[in-house]
Amino acid sequence: MQHIESFLTIALALTLAGCVHVPIADGIDENDAIKTLNFRCDQPFELTRDCSSHTFALRELRIGDTRFNVAGSENGDVIFVQGPDPFVGCLTKDFLLLNCPSHSRGSNAGYEALRALLAENELEIFETRPLLSAGNIVGYYLKAPTGTYDFVLNAADGD
Repeated sequence: MQHIESFLTIALALTLAGCVHVPIADGIDENDAIKTLNFRCDQPFELTRDCSSHTFALRELRIGDTRFNVAGSENGDVIFVQGPDPFVGCLTKDFLLLNCPSHSRGSNAGYEALRALLAENELEIFETRPLLSAGNIVGYYLKAPTGTYDFVLNAADGD
């Protein structure tokens, strides 16, 4: 009987913990979000550089203390930014949750660092669309002038 009570206690705790909501970055309308369970490098934007449909953005960068990953389009006008180590953080920090708030917070931090870098260098972001999946902020798509991805790769520190 004690095992059943322990199981029920754990099940109740997991149910109550469930998902931790992390809000989308400031200034972005959640209605612009792309919602998917299946990330692909060729949809909704074609990311031909540093992208994997299995691990998403491959290029590891750092701006100040903020680590994040990016992928880009061929001409550099689309950048996908996400938090670092998308699966490691979920498995090590959020393993009792049904979603991955540490990755969502990392995606927000990466987006904010990238946005600040572009603003400091007077590069305009034309459009920002968050990518959401199963309650997580997977990352953000940024539409910017042609060549912006190359600028980011040169301006940020590679890890």
